[in-house]
Amino acid sequence: MKNKLKLTTDGDITVIYVVSNCGEKAQVLSKVSEYSRFKVTYVDCVEKFGEPDTDSDILVIDYDFVTAYDNSIVDKFMETIRVVDLPTLFLVSDELDINRIKDKISLAISDFIVYPVSDIILKSKIELFEKLSGLFKLVNKLFTELNEANNIYDAIERANNFAIQTELENIELMQVFNTTAGKQWVIDDDYKVMMINNSFVDFLGIKREDAIGKKCYDLFKCSICHTEQCTLKQIKIKKRTFCEADVNIPAAGLDDVFYIASGSPFIGAVGTQIGVIEEFKDITLRKKMENELEVSNKKLMSLATTDGLTKINNRRVFDDKLVVEWARMRRSKSPLTVIMCDVDHFKLYNDHYGHLKGDNVLYSVAQAINSATNRAADFVARFGGEEFVILLPETDIEGAVAVAHKIQKNVNSLAIEHSKSKTHSNVTITIGVATKIPDGEKGYSELVEQADQQLYLAKEAGRNRIYHSNLQCKTL
Repeated sequence: MKNKLKLTTDGDITVIYVVSNCGEKAQVLSKVSEYSRFKVTYVDCVEKFGEPDTDSDILVIDYDFVTAYDNSIVDKFMETIRVVDLPTLFLVSDELDINRIKDKISLAISDFIVYPVSDIILKSKIELFEKLSGLFKLVNKLFTELNEANNIYDAIERANNFAIQTELENIELMQVFNTTAGKQWVIDDDYKVMMINNSFVDFLGIKREDAIGKKCYDLFKCSICHTEQCTLKQIKIKKRTFCEADVNIPAAGLDDVFYIASGSPFIGAVGTQIGVIEEFKDITLRKKMENELEVSNKKLMSLATTDGLTKINNRRVFDDKLVVEWARMRRSKSPLTVIMCDVDHFKLYNDHYGHLKGDNVLYSVAQAINSATNRAADFVARFGGEEFVILLPETDIEGAVAVAHKIQKNVNSLAIEHSKSKTHSNVTITIGVATKIPDGEKGYSELVEQADQQLYLAKEAGRNRIYHSNLQCKTL
């Protein structure tokens, strides 16, 4: 039970709680109650004894009355007294009872009176207990206040320790921030610099205090400033938790310097976003290597797709392009044309003039054929040896024949001497043309075979001529 302790002063009523049913003892105690400062409450059954009223100040117990009960009841009663822990006065029959009580219970304030006792002595003892009770209550009150003070002191100490720990962590964080190689700063929602690390300050060549409060784009203007790629806009407006962007800084008379800018929300002490922490890493070297790699890849792609001698597309690329254009023309139901060209009596030219001059002829003929095509979709490739192939999407037989004549004219205008030719004194070519509107998934092979067949027929007819076949109408 939590006892309501109070300091008794003159004029207060002291409540005395008596456990006894002895008439004689009750008469003695009743005389105490005649004094206006004392109020006596009786309980005459131990089994009914509960916790005394919380206003009780002194507990008086008739030990003979209590011990008349069974031991279990007595033990329970004594335990209740211990819990209550009021200043307690025991009325005992002899001094041996005093030792018995001390063996059973230990209280903060207790005393013993051997009965019989006069009402004057009892009153004096109770008055003494009254003073001791007041002192006991005062001490308890002081202890309570001291405990509360200690709790406040502990709270202050914990707060101080937390503040010290927070400051140490802040110092460590700033050390990490300032020793980071990347250029870092913290920008508020108004684009003003809140914090900036040593690397960035050294790069800008200014003092830290000259950077704080300045607009970020006035200190370090890059390609994403005032654009949608700005990290602050990405995080503040688009609510992203992380963003990255490649930026470049133009340098007068020098190559541009490239950075990768990364940003993430900067959360304040109360848990709300107050800005962005942004870092710039110099990736100029990486960019240079990427550009060199891109150039190398383009060279490799060119080597893989370009004929090394004639500098036009090779057979491999033609095969891939044919499949693509066949499918495209099939979807649009448009005609697709293949033109096959062959340099006349080229072996005789090589044998007489040599392979180096033969290579020059192949290069010149390839360029002449290439110059006869004007559209971006037109495709010229070396088919093999002295043979060339032209792919003309969305070209009917009339248009294809026109291109073939232009090719023949361009080659003839080269006027390359060929004294061993059985057809003409100069280098000439023979051409076969085939056109078809694609109507199957793999009919492109048939189209090439038809063009090659027309080339064969043209050669058989005497070379230096154009043969064509419209596969739709089956006419030559």
